[in-house]
Amino acid sequence: MFIRRTKGGSKEKPVYYLQLVYSYRDCNGKPRHKIICNLGREEELLNKAVFDDLVKKFSRFAKKMGSVNILV
Repeated sequence: MFIRRTKGGSKEKPVYYLQLVYSYRDCNGKPRHKIICNLGREEELLNKAVFDDLVKKFSRFAKKMGSVNILV
């Protein structure tokens, strides 16, 4: 799993969103992504200082799941 940054809005006023995404391979071996949840607007998360807390929570979750690729 990873956090993906997506762009919305217009070219003049872009809005960025953060999503929790799950990576897997389909039956043909092709990589696919599934959006687990939308975390919200990037600027709102950063302004509320919630982002650091989210990173810590995802790190703890990844350790419980046995993932070794944790970027903090």
